[in-house]
Amino acid sequence: MIKVLVLMSTWNGERFLKAQLDSIFAQSFDGQIHLLVRDDGSNDRTLNLLDSYLGTAITIVRGRNIGAKASFLELMRLAVDFDADYYALSDQDDVWCPNKIAVAVNCIKHLSSPALYCSSVELVNKDLGHLSNYIHPGDHSFESTLLSNYVTGCTSVFNRMLLKKIRFPVDSSHIIMHDWWLGLTAASYGDVFYDSISHIKYRQHGNNHVGMVMGLRGLIRRFKSCFYPKRVASRVTQAKLFENTYCGDLSDLTRSALSSFIKYSGTAFGRLKYVYLIRSHVGLVTAVRYVLFS
Repeated sequence: MIKVLVLMSTWNGERFLKAQLDSIFAQSFDGQIHLLVRDDGSNDRTLNLLDSYLGTAITIVRGRNIGAKASFLELMRLAVDFDADYYALSDQDDVWCPNKIAVAVNCIKHLSSPALYCSSVELVNKDLGHLSNYIHPGDHSFESTLLSNYVTGCTSVFNRMLLKKIRFPVDSSHIIMHDWWLGLTAASYGDVFYDSISHIKYRQHGNNHVGMVMGLRGLIRRFKSCFYPKRVASRVTQAKLFENTYCGDLSDLTRSALSSFIKYSGTAFGRLKYVYLIRSHVGLVTAVRYVLFS
């Protein structure tokens, strides 16, 4: 029987958590689903709600507050010790369609290589009312992944071969997000299946631990960020850390792609030249964001 381990990080999520837990345990999947939850130092009733599910297929880890990125990286570290065929990442405030896990597993189960499934998302409001759909532009090559993250973590399902390929740096401050790191690993070592059909209601609300800002609002936010101190993590710091962390285990093509990306990313003119070189891999919006807001 196929076993799937769902990895969820929680933090002060009592408002929407029950709906997500119930949607996971209600999956129409002919296999076993177990949930590994790491609580990231909640101070509301999140842990009480999680404890009410004890006795079901759930393991709860109580942790200190380290943020979503580090919490999910820790979950992926812990997951290696759990016997499962596939692993899925889950946010605390979404709702999964009943066929989400079954669709994902069916898309990659025939692959004998490290494999990642991810998908588009249906953006919904706090009451699950439809807002829009988001499909990532461009392809899912390593070159494209360096520029833009197509892996919305809460949609991702991956096999054990990919999990065992992931390397975790001691200092993850130069990683932008855990799901981007997962995408870079998948694009380097295996196969990526991107589903243009969403099987998740990706809830957007005022207290999202991780959310998505789209369209004009997203561009305005990125423009404003140009006038603030630069954050620790960027596409370039992430690429350099990836190169150093995986070092001799990368193929010649991947190393060449990393070197080119790092070389050209220092200036707007260099970034413009880089997107021209890989123009067949990347969408226009992604290219503009990279050139202007890297």
